[in-house]
Amino acid sequence: VPLEMRQQAECINIFDDRGNPVARLSKKAETIWLPRLGSIRAVRVLAIVHRSAEQESDTFRDRCKMSEWEFPMIEISYEGALITND
Repeated sequence: VPLEMRQQAECINIFDDRGNPVARLSKKAETIWLPRLGSIRAVRVLAIVHRSAEQESDTFRDRCKMSEWEFPMIEISYEGALITND
């Protein structure tokens, strides 16, 4: 299934071929990918990762809002940008 990554409001989301949001990038990933959105050629899911609060450290577990969750591990193909010193 082809996916698309684009900015929506203040977030970068990943959308399926019907335009439905299926994932959202972390704040850290947003700072990396926002300047590169125009150079992205393909986005695909490599795996779905399942996590549970039991697997996390005590510090993180206390902040968990759910006992279990899933997130996609994605591959992003992009063209490198030409950087000049003009």
